[in-house]
Amino acid sequence: MKKFREVLKEARKKKKLTLRRLGELTGISPSYLSEIETGAKLPPKDTNKLKQLAEALGLDLTYLIKISRNDRIAGKLNKIVFSSIDSLAYSLFREDQIEERADKEDLERLKKMLEETIRKWEDSKKNA
Repeated sequence: MKKFREVLKEARKKKKLTLRRLGELTGISPSYLSEIETGAKLPPKDTNKLKQLAEALGLDLTYLIKISRNDRIAGKLNKIVFSSIDSLAYSLFREDQIEERADKEDLERLKKMLEETIRKWEDSKKNA
């Protein structure tokens, strides 16, 4: 399934609309639309905004709601997971120090291992 930002950008370009024009048609600021398309912001959860986008772009509202929810959940999960990496790495680092002396390089290696594990998990979800 495509991401909301991909669907938004493809549909906007297909309709030959600028961000400014899409903003005029929907009442959504062009800067917010741009941030959604670049992935800097999560898609809107407001059904009225999604309805306005669906109408302006000729898209199915139910589909937009579904991919918006999926992307919002994935975005929040990523934020939680990645904000937890430092805490998790530090906890594992402290546990490791009990057995033997560890240093900052060990902590950085551990953080990289955690990030790589999460990246592989995300890739496996994309390919599923």
